[in-house]
Amino acid sequence: MKSLFNDRIVFSLVILTILLKSVVWLNSGRFHDMFSDEERNYQIAWNNQNGLGYTIDGELTAFHASTPVFIYEFLISNDISKTSYVIFGHILNILVFGFSIFYFNRILIHFAVPRWIRYAAIILYIIYPSNLEFIGNKFNYERLAMPLLVISFFYLLELKATAKAFRKCATVAVLMSIVTLFRPQFIYIMPFIIGAFGLIALIQRQRVWRTFAVCLGLMLLCTFLLHIPELKKNNSMFGSYILSTQGGYEFMQGHCDIARGSWNGSWADSASEYAIYSRQMIPGIDQMNELQQSDARMSFAKNWILYHPMKEFMLIIRKVAIFFIPRNFLGNLNIINGFVHLSFIISLFLMGYFYIRKDGFDWETLTILSPIMAALSLSLIFFVGYRWRYYAEPFMIIWISVCLAKVISVKSVHN
Repeated sequence: MKSLFNDRIVFSLVILTILLKSVVWLNSGRFHDMFSDEERNYQIAWNNQNGLGYTIDGELTAFHASTPVFIYEFLISNDISKTSYVIFGHILNILVFGFSIFYFNRILIHFAVPRWIRYAAIILYIIYPSNLEFIGNKFNYERLAMPLLVISFFYLLELKATAKAFRKCATVAVLMSIVTLFRPQFIYIMPFIIGAFGLIALIQRQRVWRTFAVCLGLMLLCTFLLHIPELKKNNSMFGSYILSTQGGYEFMQGHCDIARGSWNGSWADSASEYAIYSRQMIPGIDQMNELQQSDARMSFAKNWILYHPMKEFMLIIRKVAIFFIPRNFLGNLNIINGFVHLSFIISLFLMGYFYIRKDGFDWETLTILSPIMAALSLSLIFFVGYRWRYYAEPFMIIWISVCLAKVISVKSVHN
């Protein structure tokens, strides 16, 4: 643990980051409001505490994760103000992000990235627009999930060493299973990443693949146990053990005639193009409950993919292109995103070139791509969400840094 803090420059950058993010937050005046999803969850909690059940507009709902609703119920029942929780959340997220910088640095050290490149990468990580403003300065749980993913990724790299393997497995499993309570998409993202580590170890014929299998099993077990209250709550409402009803709604939005590869309006807004299209394609949808609607949308989208393979193929291409558009959630185009995205794409070709030439290409380097591929595949399954791409952005910076270090290394060898 001491090795995390022995670089004075990195330590100084962490302190400056905490101060910078605190100033940005204090200047924004965001002390009371949550992101819209969480405002909705808070209203659900209030409704249930007042005898209306887990409802919105009189309808039972399990659209988003239930754990935030449970937390908000606790706040309401104990007369703890929402403002206090919002302030606590902002402070916690700022501190966790600052702490993740140490692990970000250690990941770069693991891949033998020179010091000056590491410092530049850390600064880029700190000032990245989504971290500083568009996602990282609002009350949402992505802010907590992303830095915890960086920390967990470091421990997965450390699992290559067998010493204290169970402790590292337990750390990753517990951290990420807790994250799934707030961001359910991590039930998909983390197995994807851990599976990539295990697969690469298997290709390299390293016995450590078994360790990753244990890590994955432990994470899934922890996740199941932590989600039992949520499963029971949703079963009591809809007669089915589900984590959420959201999947069908988002899946249809990503696979239908009006799909454009990105978000296309709220299903709850009866005047939106998606809501109108849904009523046209699924007769009687307005008479269904939320779970029935989700199932009907999921079924429709699966059939649409089956009968429109070329349209689906074009949507995939479009989604990949949208994924790399240099803009942020609720933000416009910006030069920093553009620089990172362009550099990342160039570095992919460069690393492929090094692999073909066999210039010391390391299979372990491919693990850096696993969070990026997980976020991209999530966008292909549903639609491109820049809140999902947020999880990939630190690893784009890491990949670029490793590639730049490789270019310098190869150049020095040939000279």
